[in-house]
Amino acid sequence: MNFFDYIKTTGFKRAFQIQGRASRREIWYWFIFTNVVQSFLMLVAGAVAYKTDLHFTSELTTLTLLVFLFPLVVFIPTLTLFIRRLHDFDFSGWFVLIGLIPSGFTSISVTNASGDFTSLIPGVGFIALWIILFLKKGTRGENSYGPEEKYE
Repeated sequence: MNFFDYIKTTGFKRAFQIQGRASRREIWYWFIFTNVVQSFLMLVAGAVAYKTDLHFTSELTTLTLLVFLFPLVVFIPTLTLFIRRLHDFDFSGWFVLIGLIPSGFTSISVTNASGDFTSLIPGVGFIALWIILFLKKGTRGENSYGPEEKYE
């Protein structure tokens, strides 16, 4: 399978499926896809905002909506992918809640020369979950969640 086949299968055909397992390749490809699309949307919205001197045109409003809606659209497919990835380790999908320790994201205020902005720092549980999901090899062979994912 190529990159786009993985995206189509992982993100769209299996968007609401929590049964089965997901490989490291699936989660990496999905991560790359979602981040490239989100970065592109933000870049285009920033360019339009710069071009229009932040005047609220219909193009800027539409792009801003896309920047904020895209994460909402990919939230469920991402969550189900995380659950299937945990199944690859023979863990329950409920372990995805580890990402909430100690409250998922901690908000801090950072001051720079142009004023204040808020930055999000991932919590300890969130970082641990990402390390496990992205770097650890899954269970070899069949486990209680099904056979090992093999895509050719």
